[in-house]
Amino acid sequence: MSSSLHIERLDPATCPEYDAFVQSCEAGTIYASRAFAQFLAATAGGTPDCLIARKADSIVGVLPFCTGTVPDRGLVLNSLPWFGSHGGCVLQDPSDDAARHALLEAWHERALAPDVLSATMVLTASEEAFRARYVAHTGARLGDTRIGQVTTMPATEEDQPGALLAHLSQKTRNLVRKSLKQGFVEELRSDDEAWCFLYQTHRENMSALGGRSKPWPHFEALRRCFGPSGLRLSLARCEGTPAAALLLLLWRDTVEYITPVVRQEYRSRQALSFLIYRAMLETSAQGYRNWNWGGTWQTQTSLLHFKAGWGAESRPYSYLVSGSWSDHAPDPNEVDRALQALPYYYCYPSHWLKQSC
Repeated sequence: MSSSLHIERLDPATCPEYDAFVQSCEAGTIYASRAFAQFLAATAGGTPDCLIARKADSIVGVLPFCTGTVPDRGLVLNSLPWFGSHGGCVLQDPSDDAARHALLEAWHERALAPDVLSATMVLTASEEAFRARYVAHTGARLGDTRIGQVTTMPATEEDQPGALLAHLSQKTRNLVRKSLKQGFVEELRSDDEAWCFLYQTHRENMSALGGRSKPWPHFEALRRCFGPSGLRLSLARCEGTPAAALLLLLWRDTVEYITPVVRQEYRSRQALSFLIYRAMLETSAQGYRNWNWGGTWQTQTSLLHFKAGWGAESRPYSYLVSGSWSDHAPDPNEVDRALQALPYYYCYPSHWLKQSC
């Protein structure tokens, strides 16, 4: 390891130099950005933090994470918390093993502290190729996996609609064509009424699925931290009535699929397909190349198939878990206590608890 390489810590939410570095990295993601650190500080609980690898005066790598507190018990580290986030190393040069090694050793040292209950790192798809090195340098265990899915959108062409439709499966093309005949009108909105419709319909949709919805303060924080230039909120109206909405985050050349919602009575008329198609058409014409659908459980076959219909390719990624709970199975009640204190953190793999019972 180069003697000029050293590790320091800083708050990514308050450091412009950090954000400029992440923006410059080919493998940088919105989840490593300063805006997302500010968002996590407002919503996930705990404190944003970051390990920085420097050579001389230049940043060559970063490892963002958050530290959450379980009262009277200890700490939980996540790189990173919240729905579908990724963490791990972001390197100026992905082949820089010295910087990756130094960052992972510093993470390992932090995870070994006696007050750390659990430390989870969610790898990006690009760092998944180096998973064996993560395990070797941190002693972490594979706690979970997800399947990330990304659509590479066509470059701007004279016939952009035709190029985009050709990128989709036959079934999805048919659904899009159906949606275009329903009389929907797309509106790009940023007002309170649009955000309220998004939130209320999201709650209804998640309740119908038996899932957990994002709280209203999280939508407020997204709106505040990313601003009009960093997000895209669209509504589909039918004869003046809101039918569906789609919230996307925009970062460099990537569109992040954050919250899609649709009123039940417009589902069969493909109101959401209409909004996705319109958003893909506009963002690809603006130069965005990647549409990140986020992670999906391997058991969610219908959702995997839906995303694949939009031209998405699978990019698996891992959750690597260390900390004292990784070595000694905790009491399930202690894990429940941690989840109650830190509901947006990954605290412990549920299947490990089942194995220890």
